[in-house]
Amino acid sequence: MERLVEKAALAAIRHRHVAYYLDWAEEAGRHLHGPDQGSWLDQLERDHENLRAALRWAIEGANSELALRFAASLAYFWYYRGHFREGRALLTAVLALPAGPELAARRAELLQRMAILALRQGDYPAARAAGDEALAIARQGGDGTALASALAMLGFVARVQDEYATARSALEEGLTLARAAGATVHTAQILHHLG
Repeated sequence: MERLVEKAALAAIRHRHVAYYLDWAEEAGRHLHGPDQGSWLDQLERDHENLRAALRWAIEGANSELALRFAASLAYFWYYRGHFREGRALLTAVLALPAGPELAARRAELLQRMAILALRQGDYPAARAAGDEALAIARQGGDGTALASALAMLGFVARVQDEYATARSALEEGLTLARAAGATVHTAQILHHLG
């Protein structure tokens, strides 16, 4: 670090580090819901320190787009490996960054990830608040798949809190949208929660 500072190369190296690990995290994120999930989670765990450092640098640099992409890629890793506290802290920092309307869909996605992590910690008010905000953004955006996903999350939060009427309403609306969009993963998740 001292040598990099001396040569005024620290910023360039950090940028390359963030870019490399962002690409890698996004690739890994695409495999966290498939048959190779275990091996990808193990790889992410082995590089956890590098991933953590790269995301923190993106946050410190106030690069909202990179930070949103990075955090969205890592959220299920934090969830599956039980890094709830760390995940929520990093998601909070990312969501605090300024983000224009072009990043609204990414923000909604991240809020849903925040909801699931808060839910796993038993913080139902935070889970509901994140779910409500994600739903509001998704309704504004008009993307049926994003809206189905937000409704599925909100329905799940309500179900866990034994608010079955609220859960059913959100899940049934989400199911209609998921089926219309051909979003089979969301359809399956919603049917699971309805069951």
